[in-house]
Amino acid sequence: LTLFPQDGRDADVLVKTADLALSWAKQEGAGACVLYRHELHLRAIERNTIERDLRTALAQNQLMLFYQPKVDIESGRVTGAEALIRWWHEDRGFIPPATFIPVAERSGLVVPLTKWVLDEACRQNRVWQDDGLMKIGVAVNVSAIDLRRTDLTDTIANTLIRRGLSPQFLELEVTESMVMEDVDVVIGTLRRLRSLGVGISIDDFGTGYSSLAYLKRFPVKRLKIDRSFVQDVADGRDGNVIPKVIIDLAHALGVKVIAEGVETVEQYEALHALGCDEVQGYFVGRPMPAAEFEVFLRNSPAGGLQGTAIQVSKPAAVKPGRKPGLKDSAA
Repeated sequence: LTLFPQDGRDADVLVKTADLALSWAKQEGAGACVLYRHELHLRAIERNTIERDLRTALAQNQLMLFYQPKVDIESGRVTGAEALIRWWHEDRGFIPPATFIPVAERSGLVVPLTKWVLDEACRQNRVWQDDGLMKIGVAVNVSAIDLRRTDLTDTIANTLIRRGLSPQFLELEVTESMVMEDVDVVIGTLRRLRSLGVGISIDDFGTGYSSLAYLKRFPVKRLKIDRSFVQDVADGRDGNVIPKVIIDLAHALGVKVIAEGVETVEQYEALHALGCDEVQGYFVGRPMPAAEFEVFLRNSPAGGLQGTAIQVSKPAAVKPGRKPGLKDSAA
């Protein structure tokens, strides 16, 4: 919707303001109605600026990956890491993924962005293995757009070959809402990736609308409990209900469970008591640049001793240097 005369005094201007309101209405989903306001114009300018600068960042290698450890809840051993994209802008400093990932998805930049993340994560993991560090899997977030690409499997296979990394050390994280879009297409893509040897993890589990019938068909290696459920897990019986259901369901299907956003010893111990397999969060390790993560890995249980697990009661708390980074919605 746009209104005369406050939004414009001629047809061309009114059509432009109506079109801008329409573009924002489409982003809000079917049935949404948006009334034009000047803020939409400012947001469009900001979006265009982010898109332009992101193209430059991709071309000039201004992006970087941080790695957040995943830890076995029983032994305290690092079992893997999630690769999280970070963008350092020369004028604006760190730009949160929640700001630029949606722009990348709308502009089509998410495709080259995902390719870069996959390549860099595989390259770095190969370097760690060549340096004699414990072999772990690295998880990469992919978007709904990536899952619908017919060449995704070929892209991943070529990346693994180019970087000399075994598929077992790469995992793809997809959100629950993603896998419920074009279910048959997504299942076909995930099965091809799984047959390649790549692990599949469903992120933010419990926040979407998965059918249990579909869940049995997904070739999933892990379910990740959303942080919103982890926050309440130590508060008593009611906070345990949903995590317990997810853990029991996953184990019945032969799938491992990891909880994200674990920040306190109480949450860690509650999840341990519920039978959760792995945890991720500030309590065990914050997202770190590659060099810092390498030090963390060397100092962790069995960090420099491949195939040797050192039993510990639980990992020591890590005091974050800053607040947790925003979760990447893609890549």
